[in-house]
Amino acid sequence: MATACSKIVEHADATEAQKQIVDTNAGFYAIKLGHLRKDLAALRADNAKGELYLTDLVAHAATRGGATAIDAPFTEVAGINDRVDLAAVEVEARRRINEGWMRAGVTMTDPASTYIDADVGPLGKDVWIAANVALRGKTSVGDGVRIDLGCVLTDVSVAADTNIKPYSIVTETTVGSRVQMGPFTHCRPGSRIDEDVHLGNFVETKKTHMMAGAKANHLAYLGDASVGQKSNIGAGVITCNYDGVGKFQTTIESGAFIGSDSQLVAPVTVGRDAYVGAGTTVTKDVPRGSLAITRVKQVNVEGWADRFRRGAGEEAPGKEARGPVARCGAPRHV
Repeated sequence: MATACSKIVEHADATEAQKQIVDTNAGFYAIKLGHLRKDLAALRADNAKGELYLTDLVAHAATRGGATAIDAPFTEVAGINDRVDLAAVEVEARRRINEGWMRAGVTMTDPASTYIDADVGPLGKDVWIAANVALRGKTSVGDGVRIDLGCVLTDVSVAADTNIKPYSIVTETTVGSRVQMGPFTHCRPGSRIDEDVHLGNFVETKKTHMMAGAKANHLAYLGDASVGQKSNIGAGVITCNYDGVGKFQTTIESGAFIGSDSQLVAPVTVGRDAYVGAGTTVTKDVPRGSLAITRVKQVNVEGWADRFRRGAGEEAPGKEARGPVARCGAPRHV
């Protein structure tokens, strides 16, 4: 609502009657440039603070036929003088942002703990966001995406029907549709996660392209890597991409199977449909359809466990104790 305004009085110069007025100056002005130049030159410091008040421009405007004041909610125009004020304004801004998205079809289980930056969007229909989620920067989210408890997405594009499980951190990453991610997945800048990829708990990617249908479900680090379609990355696999000076690329072609606890020392390529046996350190290219294995040969020492237990004073499984043991201590080397 617009009303006529004759002047703005600073608190230090106001009479007791004027201090009872509930309207407050928000500090926003629209003035014709010609009038502004003339009125600025006419300002005088004849006030309690001995300062030039920009607010006196209103009184100058009144002499030319009046000024107009436009009413606005206090929460929209409140001044910020310290961090307490800043926090209060941010709470109000977050409330309005969240309400806008919820009315557009986004579900939030706890809007008060959901943090969505003003530049985030679009957010698709039927997006579901759990408590303590933060969407930052230029993040966008497709239809039907679920973002579970404690996730933080910064400058991320997420396609439709993806499920991001609790406490996943995703930054400067493109995520395709129907991806299963988390819990505790970390996608660092430069990652590209294509459709139908699975990234499980404590999997980290950096400048890595996970192609359609690839899986890394447990405890893996994939840095500076290309992982082909429908490849499987076992638990504990890492790409050794840094030698202390430079970064190097690892290429895992489509259909490859990388066994648990393997290290791929870049630069290296694992060919299409190849297998890497568990516990292998790969230092040279693996041809298509091959098996790479560097595991130490297993040796079984028969009866060692029983001898060890007897030496430690324990009863061997399936046997009765035969009295006190003559010696104790660590077993002999075998």
